[in-house]
Amino acid sequence: MNTSKLTSSDYFKGLSIVYYSLILGVLIFLLIALFINYTKNISKIDAVFSNAITIAFFVFLIVGLAGSHLFFSGKLKKINSLNKDLLIKTAEYRSSLIVRYAFIEGSAFFSIIGFLLTGSNTFIVFVGIPIIILLALRPSKERLINDLQLAATEKGKIYDPNAIISEILLRV
Repeated sequence: MNTSKLTSSDYFKGLSIVYYSLILGVLIFLLIALFINYTKNISKIDAVFSNAITIAFFVFLIVGLAGSHLFFSGKLKKINSLNKDLLIKTAEYRSSLIVRYAFIEGSAFFSIIGFLLTGSNTFIVFVGIPIIILLALRPSKERLINDLQLAATEKGKIYDPNAIISEILLRV
């Protein structure tokens, strides 16, 4: 099993790339949906079905956001309850964070699909909520330290850009 060690600097660069890519993907899909909706004459569904879809998509939005929070909180409790090495904690934290972002991103994509189906601008608001939440959850050293409840020596490693703080499995 080959692994590659990551410095603090590399770890946060990688997290930032994933984070901004997810946000950019949602925004690009939203722009495409807006373009399609306002330039093409797409037949809209009837009002009753539109209302039903709006309610279903709103419920999906809430479930996605709540699922994101519940999953991440549960995973943090598990990570923090085990006395593991910093390399393992940060690797598990990274994967948990990506899944958290995916839940939120899924809610946004689902809302964009609702917009394409109905043409209702309500779904633009449904897209805005997950984007705002994603923007508030930007990965940072301080957030990682607080979430993982790190000791002073581990905090020092996080702030040292050249310290090895994580590892990734390489597939050959």
